[in-house]
Amino acid sequence: MSTAISTRPTAPYIVTPTDEEGNEIDLARRTVYLEFSLHALGDSRMVPRSQMDVGEAKKSRFRLSKKIVESPTLAAIISFDGKTREWLYNRSQPFKRGVYFMPLTLVDEVEEELCKRRAKREEMVAQFLAEYPDLCREASTPLTKKYYNPADYPPVENVAARFSMTWQYFKFGVPDALATVSPKVLAQERQKAAVQIREAAEDIQALMRAELLKLVSHLRNRLAPDSDGKKKKLYDSAISHLAEFLTYFDHRNVINDGELKVVVDELRGTLSGVDIEAIRNTDTLRERLCEEMSTISEQLGTLVERVPKRRITLH
Repeated sequence: MSTAISTRPTAPYIVTPTDEEGNEIDLARRTVYLEFSLHALGDSRMVPRSQMDVGEAKKSRFRLSKKIVESPTLAAIISFDGKTREWLYNRSQPFKRGVYFMPLTLVDEVEEELCKRRAKREEMVAQFLAEYPDLCREASTPLTKKYYNPADYPPVENVAARFSMTWQYFKFGVPDALATVSPKVLAQERQKAAVQIREAAEDIQALMRAELLKLVSHLRNRLAPDSDGKKKKLYDSAISHLAEFLTYFDHRNVINDGELKVVVDELRGTLSGVDIEAIRNTDTLRERLCEEMSTISEQLGTLVERVPKRRITLH
């Protein structure tokens, strides 16, 4: 599928919405839609109730599944897909399932990385397809005659069609053809788009604030001693995930959340030049950072309380 920026739907006919303070919400002008899709072969199937052995219990109260293949390669593909989704999520704003608001400033970076990931994924899929015939033959023994079903194993060319990784960019807006077809419908659709943008902006604000609060609270909890005063193990991810958020915040802050920006800049100053090994080995640094993360957590908690409950569901 082409990854060129599409003109469907076109962008010009949009009523620019404003927030409660009268500030314009520039979301539609600062982002594009990114439709992203990943598909892979599922490795499990439901076992028919007729094959279940549950004694005197009612079979309809049970759901039994079987794993049709044992493949480290397929497991690696599924893991790779999860990491790709997470990578994309950390550089965009979710809108609905499979659709993201992608900051225009990150389009080139995202396009290059997705192309690399697709090439890597195709190599992994090719390896799995080469292994697939042997996996099918080997499956009958562990599943036994009772649960082995040849129909669970389609031809390799059908299996290949189950794997895909596609994406495409779209402009947000109302089709300009409505201007000549129906001015009334055009006006209605412009207002709908404005409401949609306003609600999306509220969701993004709530999500970004909650996301940062979660990261800061997690770091604070890892820095604080446990109940008997002993130091907790500090994993690299406690710092790296927060650092990634701070790195991409200015790109992802497509709604110009000024209050969150203040907190982010404070965090950047606090963590600038801080080395995780120094935190692990220097008690005074650890205690200072714990206190500062506690203070920032309280600030973020106040910000989170002041925004509507988000409609976006994380992952």
